[in-house]
Amino acid sequence: MATQIFQNSYLTRTEILKPLQKMAGEQLKWPAGSQFVVAGKFYQQTTDLTINLTSLTANTLYMVYAVLSGGVITGLTYSTNVNSVGPVGASGWKLIGAFYANGGLSGASTPISYGSLVNITGTPTTIPIEFWGEQSNFGPAEQHFRWQRNGNRIFIDAYVRAAGSTTNPVTWKIPSGLLYDVSSSGLGMTAGYTEIGRATYDNQIGNLATGSCLLVTNATRLVNTYSQAQVAGFGGQWGGNQPNNATWALNHDYDAKCSYPVAGWSNTPLVDL
Repeated sequence: MATQIFQNSYLTRTEILKPLQKMAGEQLKWPAGSQFVVAGKFYQQTTDLTINLTSLTANTLYMVYAVLSGGVITGLTYSTNVNSVGPVGASGWKLIGAFYANGGLSGASTPISYGSLVNITGTPTTIPIEFWGEQSNFGPAEQHFRWQRNGNRIFIDAYVRAAGSTTNPVTWKIPSGLLYDVSSSGLGMTAGYTEIGRATYDNQIGNLATGSCLLVTNATRLVNTYSQAQVAGFGGQWGGNQPNNATWALNHDYDAKCSYPVAGWSNTPLVDL
């Protein structure tokens, strides 16, 4: 419970917000020791507060709020609503942190769980967050898909070791909901594809090659890709109106690092939204 500090002219109104902490399981803790402003009055948080994270949506940003009721902080809640709107049903609140849900485990669309804390002051950034790449046309022996936010840009690191062979287009999804901002400039366009990074191919016997990491315009996958709305994938070079398909063979490694501006993201601090 928070103890109200009465609003007197001689008080030094220095705000101190303790950072959220990730606990075991799907739980966040806000440790005691913060003093903060809600509805123009100072409050001091004298006990730890925790919140359990449930029913999360993949790759979604959630704001964490201390909620005011009856003159005290009654607990924590999280919401997709930005700070200027606040949590549903609350008459007063204080934004104390934020987090992203992950995008499922590499190789599985579920479960969706906690991914990373996000700073609420300064440029929004995260640590790497796992997501489900769902590659096409062959089963991987090993795979890792992770994304990270830095301001208005996403950075994707994808790795696949092939468990079979194919010359068909091989693609994998970008994180669901994090679509390329088509209004952005400065990215080269060729025949409906955007080059957003580089891919490396290693056949394990000394053959190391690089190619383009391509994003299908207005889609949700990368090339080499299979179609669904926005695409992320490795591979090939340009050939006419399509990138040439790379040959994927057993136990060959494919590693791609790419980045693009995300629709709806900015460098604005979350506390100012």
